[in-house]
Amino acid sequence: MNTMKVPKVSKILLLMLISTGIGFFGSCSKKSDSSDAGQDATIASNVKGELSEEEIIEEMLNEVLIRLRYGDKSGLYENEFEYAQDETSFEEYLGMGQIRVAQADTITFVEVRHVNFFDHDSAIVDVTVHFEGPTGKKSFFRDKVVVYYHKGRWIKPTVSVIDLQANYDNMIRVADSVAAAEAEEE
Repeated sequence: MNTMKVPKVSKILLLMLISTGIGFFGSCSKKSDSSDAGQDATIASNVKGELSEEEIIEEMLNEVLIRLRYGDKSGLYENEFEYAQDETSFEEYLGMGQIRVAQADTITFVEVRHVNFFDHDSAIVDVTVHFEGPTGKKSFFRDKVVVYYHKGRWIKPTVSVIDLQANYDNMIRVADSVAAAEAEEE
């Protein structure tokens, strides 16, 4: 087991990139080690040569990291829930205290080790984050992150939370119902 110390700046960046809302655990309704649907999708995708759900999640996490390394914070913004994007412009998002300049170049990649799916709407992902220091010294940090399946893709929000997205979705459903009822009256 690698017991090298991770630089403090890297830990802060890691926490910023893959931190999760505590409210998630209260909002999960059903837990399983791997849902049957997730296992079936993984098996089917491997037969077809497509990426498994685990590989899709790993690609998403690494894409955000790579984009951040090159100064593109829009990858973080794109991984926020819809309500947050509707309420906050990208410029406002960049001004938030949670989105800061960080040393992303010390993180080389994120490796997904295991995924526990929750009815294919969310998952807890065991990850290993690999670092390379300025001297070339390599280390890693293991953590768990929460990802959500939202609008047809997996996302890892940094500042937005599932409970507020659920409220937002409910408001949209109510507004759509009212609009449909008004259209029928005309």
